[in-house]
Formats: sequence, structure tokens, C-alpha cells
Amino acid sequence: MMKTATEIPRGVSFSGFINISLSELTQDPYKREMNTLCAKHLLRAFDEYPGLWKDVPKLCKIPSELPFHESLHVWKSLSSEKQAIEKVIALLSSD
Repeated sequence: MMKTATEIPRGVSFSGFINISLSELTQDPYKREMNTLCAKHLLRAFDEYPGLWKDVPKLCKIPSELPFHESLHVWKSLSSEKQAIEKVIALLSSD
């Protein structure tokens, strides 16, 4: 799939990478290189909306059995930084 765990394959968007890798990351959350790659892409939203950091603990309130993209929308409903969560959703959903 990937040349290395630190790069997205050529021709694959970040959201495509997430869709390809989500089950692997869910099964093994200690894949540091893949997590780092995701964090670097998501950092854009946190740089643009620093207040988003205060909503990170609200992720713990989301039931773990929800599908990933549905979880993002629940996070948005819990958040005071709705525009920031929209940015995160866009990063994870755009192709």
C-alpha cells in the first residue's frame, strides 16, 4: 500500500489515506508513523483554530461503537468550536 509508513501513497488524498488506514489504526493504535502522519495533517486545523484544543477532551464522551465519521459529527455537536470541527471534518472527508 505505502512506500513507507510516513508518506501517503502517490495519488491518494489524506481522506483516502484515512479510509484505507482506519481499520489498521483502530486495531493497532501504536502505529507511530501512521499516527504522526495523521497528526501533521490535522495540525492545520489546530493551528488555524487554537481553541480547538479545549474540545479534544470531549472526544472521550463519544461512544466508541459509533462509526468514525459519525463520531466527528457528534464531536461537533459537543464542541464550542463548531467551525474548527468543520475544518477537521473537511480534512478527513475531502477528495
